[in-house]
Amino acid sequence: MLGIQIKNKRLDKGLSISRLAALSGISKGYLSKIERQKANPSAHIIQQLSEVLNVPVEMILKGKKDELDHDWVHLIQQAKELGVSKDEVKLFLDFKNWQQIDKEEEMK
Repeated sequence: MLGIQIKNKRLDKGLSISRLAALSGISKGYLSKIERQKANPSAHIIQQLSEVLNVPVEMILKGKKDELDHDWVHLIQQAKELGVSKDEVKLFLDFKNWQQIDKEEEMK
């Protein structure tokens, strides 16, 4: 689970395994083992990775992947400040869902 969280955060940040390894000061091979859950990193390594990935250690350890990132929170706050209602957001989501279903049906 820990390795999967690290890999997901790395991919979210658009970093290659080589780049994250270099930035965090660990070998690419060791990072690869961590991500494949073949090695358990020390607390020090987890701290280094969290700093480079700019995420709290707790997020890596607990695997809170369902939390919204700061960009989503900011977008929702902006929409709210602009007076966009929940119903308007739901309507937009329904429309996007309809578009996706329609597109999938056309491909059949």
